[in-house]
Amino acid sequence: MKTKTFVLSGLVMALALAPALAVVQDDEGQARRNFDARATFSNNSAAAPGFAQHQAAATWQARIPSLSVTYDRATGATRTVYNRVGYLTEPNQQASAGNVAIDFVHANLDLLGISSADLLGYEVTDNVFVKATGSTHLYLRQRHADLPVYNAQLAVNVNREGRIISVNNAFLPNLASAVNTTTPAISATEALLGAARNLGMTEVPAVQLISSNPGPARATRLSAPTVSNLEVDAQLMWLPIRRGIARLVWNFQVQTLDDRHWFDYNVDAVTGKIWTRFDWAANVGDPDDHRVVPEPAESPNHLPVTPPADGRTIVTDPSDATASPLGWFNDGTTSYTITRGNNTNSYEDTNGSNSPSTPQPDCGVDLDCDFDFMIDFGTQEPSTYQDAAVSNLFYWNNLIHDVQYQYGFDEAGGNFQVDNFGNGGLGGDAVQSEAQDPGNCNANMNTPPDGSTPRMQMFTCTNASPARDGDFDNAVIVHEYGHGISIRQVGGPGNSGCLNNTQQGGEGYSDWWGLAYTIEPGDAGTDSRGIGTYLFGQPIDGPGIRPQPYSTDPLVNSYTYESINGLSIPHGVGSVWAQAYWEVTWALIDEHGFDPDLHNGAGTAGNQRAMLYINQAMKNSVCGPAFTDMRDAVVQAAVDNHGGEDVCLIWETFAEFGLGTDADSGGPNSTSPTNGFELPVECQCAKGQTIPIADAGGDTTVCDGDSVTIGTPALPGHTYLWSPGGETTAQITVSPTDTTIYTVTVTTDCGDKDDSATVFVDPGNGAGIDDDFESGLGDWTTSGLWHLVTDTGCTAPEPGYSSPLNSVYYGQDGPCTYATGATTIGDLISPTLFGIDASSTLTFDHFREVEEFDQSFDITSVDVISGGTATNIFFLDSTTPSGLAWTSSGPISLGAFDGLPIQLRFRFDSGDDQFNDFIGWLIDDVEVTGTDSCSFSSEIFSDGFESGDTSLWSSTSP
Repeated sequence: MKTKTFVLSGLVMALALAPALAVVQDDEGQARRNFDARATFSNNSAAAPGFAQHQAAATWQARIPSLSVTYDRATGATRTVYNRVGYLTEPNQQASAGNVAIDFVHANLDLLGISSADLLGYEVTDNVFVKATGSTHLYLRQRHADLPVYNAQLAVNVNREGRIISVNNAFLPNLASAVNTTTPAISATEALLGAARNLGMTEVPAVQLISSNPGPARATRLSAPTVSNLEVDAQLMWLPIRRGIARLVWNFQVQTLDDRHWFDYNVDAVTGKIWTRFDWAANVGDPDDHRVVPEPAESPNHLPVTPPADGRTIVTDPSDATASPLGWFNDGTTSYTITRGNNTNSYEDTNGSNSPSTPQPDCGVDLDCDFDFMIDFGTQEPSTYQDAAVSNLFYWNNLIHDVQYQYGFDEAGGNFQVDNFGNGGLGGDAVQSEAQDPGNCNANMNTPPDGSTPRMQMFTCTNASPARDGDFDNAVIVHEYGHGISIRQVGGPGNSGCLNNTQQGGEGYSDWWGLAYTIEPGDAGTDSRGIGTYLFGQPIDGPGIRPQPYSTDPLVNSYTYESINGLSIPHGVGSVWAQAYWEVTWALIDEHGFDPDLHNGAGTAGNQRAMLYINQAMKNSVCGPAFTDMRDAVVQAAVDNHGGEDVCLIWETFAEFGLGTDADSGGPNSTSPTNGFELPVECQCAKGQTIPIADAGGDTTVCDGDSVTIGTPALPGHTYLWSPGGETTAQITVSPTDTTIYTVTVTTDCGDKDDSATVFVDPGNGAGIDDDFESGLGDWTTSGLWHLVTDTGCTAPEPGYSSPLNSVYYGQDGPCTYATGATTIGDLISPTLFGIDASSTLTFDHFREVEEFDQSFDITSVDVISGGTATNIFFLDSTTPSGLAWTSSGPISLGAFDGLPIQLRFRFDSGDDQFNDFIGWLIDDVEVTGTDSCSFSSEIFSDGFESGDTSLWSSTSP
């Protein structure tokens, strides 16, 4: 087997805080942190939604013109459903929110693209009631054979009146037929050893089996002290790959020895392949007194008295009785005088032991955390004021906890507390906040699921002299805590794996928290705001550590949605989302004013609304969101709060940024989105105007010479114009000679709207295809290295065909390789095929020789293209050994495309420019079966009775 050489440098924790000039590495480390082989495996092919899905969506669209329905590109299932300016359903206060949600799912399986069988055995992982808004968020997890499906989450968001706000769906359709086996071929120990190799360990670590369970999940506890700080709990589950494929995997977590990473692994339980690796760590009673840099000051540089003077001030009794009923120093069992309590345990950790390196600051029985010795921030090193740094870190962790509580990040929502006081959720997870942790110019936050302890590690920075302490850069503290907020709320508190995709914006959420907590009275949206200015030794008007400072002034920040193209992942990409929501925030402030009291979650000022909407939006969000999904979640929050009065203002602001209704994300892992600047029609219309509804009807197929009526019945106040043709009726009858796209433009007093339908013309020359290429390529089209060959000498042994004498070859005839010196990709595409029915199949012969490697390169795949969507139906890559002989694919079902015209796409993709000195791929004898509904042209009998001769007919009377 050939091997590739990769340079794997040390695992550096990069949170949101390293600029190009910084000592630490920033997004370059992201490739080492997160890995998902499914994206390459799916080869950018998209699974088409089924006919029943389209019909169900059309029915809903007729009732709700502003309905938004998106589809999962890998599975074809409906991914999200919501109303852009309202709700999906009417109020229902006769049933519980949970029953409203479950009833909706069962009643709308076609709309969601799943079956009743896919719901069998589901479990409710979280049922989150939000006191701040009255909404309920129900999270279902798919199961099969008593095993859970990784991140297969169906979430239904229900408002206080029993209305459905939105539905997010990641269930795998037809799960039972997609699984490969229920019996692992490798043990949990072998899977962990594979993870150790994946982390670059060259020596085989010692692994001790602590316990194992014979149940379906084979729950296994392992100890591997040279691999993981914590014991490793492994269990079997299903990993969805794409439509029709789910793999049995070992799922477990590894906390690295430097405590900077908490990796969530999925390892194939049959082959040992590392499918995914995601990092749960993200990088950036009695009155009590605290001498701190208080809210909303961002750092010592932002105080009225600035360094080198000590501008810290005393804050008295800052705890909130609702969020922290026992104050900040009592965890429900013990009353402390050190910087420890129910919400956080703060200490100095200069030796990196994850425990206090020195005794924690003791505030005494009076809880006087003054530490009032004067600090000269201009000359003193952080080591001289550790107690003050810990105290500031303690204050801000508790402050954020108490503020977020008012906006729905409470016990049921998965917040961080030792004692949850019977208010739901899992306790025992106060933040371990570590001051002056070893590391330079950075910080991080490890956030496991609810009930497990998170850890915040704050570093110092030697970019300036003396060094700066991150424990006094309050925006950085909030940024890190913000990772915990978003990870616990997106996908529910029981799932820490929903913010690992490329376009998820988690770093943007965190930057926004840092900005929002440090807005001061008199600030303006046009101000230039940098992140990390204090930590990195910059002045308050410094650029910060992002590619551009944050500002609503386009001369300071010029981002639009498309700006993520070429930016670093995740921090550069995340900064674009932060800018988008920063602009929304200031639009709300400009409209409703500013209130410095963040503790008032029911407040009506613009900044308070912005904080409510973003918290609620995280709960509304689909797991693994693109920017368009995060936008939709914000809109849903605005629909359901403050009377919906901000919905169009938010749409207008997002649309100006390129996140309008016509924005195209390209998928949650794309970095090449397309800007869209359109508004929902409802946000363009004055009250009482008629919103245009355009519906050209669905795509259809007619036999050559036949006609068909397209369009839908006319609606009051609507006028119609068709192109081509120019007809002005709502429905038209057409008889095209070739496949034609017909577009109807519908106009009302509110504006225009278009919709199109394609009429495919079946020439009636046979169903499907049976092509041995003996007459050449015909109507097949090629790109890349695909070309027709006759008895090629490249195969070994010859002949170079399955049936004499021709085949189609991806490769070069002379060298008999696809080694061009660059990555090579090409398509062989069939003509349009008709007559596909429920029993149709594809069969082809192929000869394949490619690189062998344990990652996905040299992909050979077949897609079905229908309605502009490509659905993968055949896939091999470098993880599958070459056959080196002519082989039949065997029958591949095309039943999912019953009644639809299709094209076949054979694609070869080398994936890179290395090890391409192999033969490649040859295709021959392509056969698609079907029923030719247009071939019955011979007339057996016809009588119009025009002659009056009925002698050939007989009749009887009763």
